[in-house]
Amino acid sequence: MVLAMTVVACGQQSVVTAPTGGVASASALSSPPPPPPTPDCPAVPLTLVVHTPTGETRPVLTLDAKGTVAVAMMGPPKTIAKLDTRGCLVSDDGVEVDVTRSGALWTHHERIAFTNGALRLDGGRSMRIEPNGDLATFARDGSREPDTYGSFTFTGYGPPGACAARVLLVTFMTMMPSMAVSDGHPRKLPQPEDSACPELPH
Repeated sequence: MVLAMTVVACGQQSVVTAPTGGVASASALSSPPPPPPTPDCPAVPLTLVVHTPTGETRPVLTLDAKGTVAVAMMGPPKTIAKLDTRGCLVSDDGVEVDVTRSGALWTHHERIAFTNGALRLDGGRSMRIEPNGDLATFARDGSREPDTYGSFTFTGYGPPGACAARVLLVTFMTMMPSMAVSDGHPRKLPQPEDSACPELPH
């Protein structure tokens, strides 16, 4: 690009040109590259703890910054799986929890919807992780259920760890016995069509 300037002197006209393209190209070259995309489900160090009615606080599940999930209920923590930044919890046997592209959480035996900031359970109940990390459970009519048998909290919780906390919570739920599993005939769900990690075995 050139900048043309007309100079009038002693009744004569002359044209002076000056290059300006170099300034723009240097500015473009100095622009920093765009940041990498933020993971959908980053591994944020978290611990799910239970507060017993007797006043004890016990760790249940832990997640470290590398995505390693360990059970800590009895004895030293035992690694059970690893959290993929796409939202898949993967063990040696394959995907255990899948945060699908629609936001629902898939397990081998259940698909749990996540809407309006809460996990939707069977029977109209729901569970929500409060901003301070406390777990709140609500009845079908929307009333909060009392913590009769103890309460749960995520230590280290914050907005960046919201997805990881939901994965830990659903992982804990799958570890608890239920009628569907204990009767010996649990239903087995197929791999979700909207899986976050469709190339991994489910």
